[in-house]
Amino acid sequence: MKTSVRLLTVGILLSTVISAFIAFVGASLLSTLDYRLGNEFVQIEDFKPDSHTETLFPELSEFAGDSGFDVSIYYSSLADSDGELRIYSSALPSGVANFESQKFQRGEKLVWYPLSEIPTKEPRQVFNIKGSENDARDLTTWLEERGYSVIGLQNLTWSFVMTSSLPLLVAAAFLLALVLGGGHCLVRAREIGIHRLLGLKLSQTLRLDVTRLAKQTWLPFFLAIIFIAAALYLYNDWAEATLFWAFFGVSVLLQWVGLALGYVLGQLLVRNISIPQAIKGKVRARPITYALYAVRLLALLTSLTALSQVVDTGAEVSAREELQPYWSGHANEQEFALSSNITPDEKEQAAAAAPLRQADREGKLLLADPFWLTWPTQLEAPVILSNHRFAVQAGVSPSEEDVTVCAPVALSEESKQTIIDSVAFEAELAKKKVPDFNWKEDCSLGQVFSYDVELRPVINDPIVVSLPVGLEAIGDRNLLAKASQKVLLAIEPTVVGELKDGTVGKVLATAQPHADSWRSSLEEAKDQFSLWSLNTVVAILLVSLLIVAGLFSFQVAFRRELYVSFICGRSPWKMCRKILLAELFFFVTTIGWVLYRLREHKEQLESHYPSTWSMGFENRWSTATVLAVVAFSIVWMCISIGLTLWISARNQMRWTDSEGN
Repeated sequence: MKTSVRLLTVGILLSTVISAFIAFVGASLLSTLDYRLGNEFVQIEDFKPDSHTETLFPELSEFAGDSGFDVSIYYSSLADSDGELRIYSSALPSGVANFESQKFQRGEKLVWYPLSEIPTKEPRQVFNIKGSENDARDLTTWLEERGYSVIGLQNLTWSFVMTSSLPLLVAAAFLLALVLGGGHCLVRAREIGIHRLLGLKLSQTLRLDVTRLAKQTWLPFFLAIIFIAAALYLYNDWAEATLFWAFFGVSVLLQWVGLALGYVLGQLLVRNISIPQAIKGKVRARPITYALYAVRLLALLTSLTALSQVVDTGAEVSAREELQPYWSGHANEQEFALSSNITPDEKEQAAAAAPLRQADREGKLLLADPFWLTWPTQLEAPVILSNHRFAVQAGVSPSEEDVTVCAPVALSEESKQTIIDSVAFEAELAKKKVPDFNWKEDCSLGQVFSYDVELRPVINDPIVVSLPVGLEAIGDRNLLAKASQKVLLAIEPTVVGELKDGTVGKVLATAQPHADSWRSSLEEAKDQFSLWSLNTVVAILLVSLLIVAGLFSFQVAFRRELYVSFICGRSPWKMCRKILLAELFFFVTTIGWVLYRLREHKEQLESHYPSTWSMGFENRWSTATVLAVVAFSIVWMCISIGLTLWISARNQMRWTDSEGN
């Protein structure tokens, strides 16, 4: 007895395609988090003077090797590694040449060195441990016995995974497989009834379907695997391919479990009715109908979330691309990243900050901090804390010894006092005298390029607060923090070379063109747009499938009432009023969800919370977002009503023909 397994075939092939995307997203995410370095973390916070820090790393490497676990440290400095990010690991014996390992992301790599050869004696580091919790405790005990103060750090890897879009995609794929598996049995209810009439048990029907399914899908599945492997090779030469295939295998298996679970549940529902009813297709579909509508509600909210994210990220990409021309003239400015081991010693901080102050006196640095005065403080215009060179570049004529405040409008006394208090606070931390203030009101600068990557690269008529030359009003630690926040920039690459020597060279980990951060943010926005587009496609496919499944299930569940309505000559609209009410409910739910999210977004924007300081958040819930959500809801409602009328017309023709005969 042959059976059709078209829905199961669709499920198998869809699982292959969707799993490839899931594997790519998952592998990219874990590779970004450098999962290979371990899943336990400890950090040295402080140490005693007699801790013998000069021998810590060779002894630690030996201890880790004897204990059977690996310890790795990220390290980079302009002085020691020329800005190259390195991993020093106990897995490499002393004297072994460094080597590179490719990451899953194309073009990215890890550079490995022996831990015993790390060029710093600074013990305040974060240690990545490739081992168990007991290994982390043993390492902590070993360090504490040698006079080090150690704290354990939480592993946030799976928190990042669970807060990404990956769980949503996996859940939608599983639900889709579940619906396809159950739908197969409901669509083939007559064939299952015939199987029962012939005495075939569930296991025998299952064996027939699996045999037929294997014959139909083995070749397409095999070809799909070959195509995916070839695409992966072209992308990254199979770097970290094991991670990709692990995600792929788990995803495929999970979706096949969904297919199998849906298949078994569908079989049980069909086999729970009498054989004559099954052969006639009279399945007890009311519970199925209600369950389908409940699942559809969840899928609808999921798809709306995904759709809004698509429009949001699309709007962010568009906004960033519009701002791209502003960056074309700013390719030379260099940003810094600081080492994680900045010393708390004030003398060493002063030694590290001194070259930066000298570079500022020579006009080789740019300070542009648009987040110096933000939430909850609000002035007449956005504020940029700047140095002398940036102020001149923006169009101000600042004093070299005083704080110059350029404001587009007259500032209130309260606003002036806020600026004075903020500068005084910085000067107090720096243990310096508060400079005098030079106020320039009605100082309109027009559009000012702020070098901000995340929110406002261009600000209209800001308040520019220019500090005296040398940035003495900012403390040493805060000045280094400005560099780590990427608001203190070198004007050109040659300045970076001048800062490589001495203490500052060890504190500054890396340097790169600041425009690279802008390009990275644009590429990240594009990646998010692609990922959410995939999630949306899967979610929309799931909702569409549930709409069709719900309509056919409704026709089966209420066939008697529909037939009686036909006999009584009632309008098709009245016959299907339950479906119309259901569709109205889904539409109203969608509109209510949109209104709720709009109000929530407006409140967050008005609050100016730090969580709203991103271009993506500002573009969220634009007019395009609302129109897209409402348009999809209307399309879904029209499709559902149209299919309902088509099915009703088809049933009426069939009933008319049966009465005529």
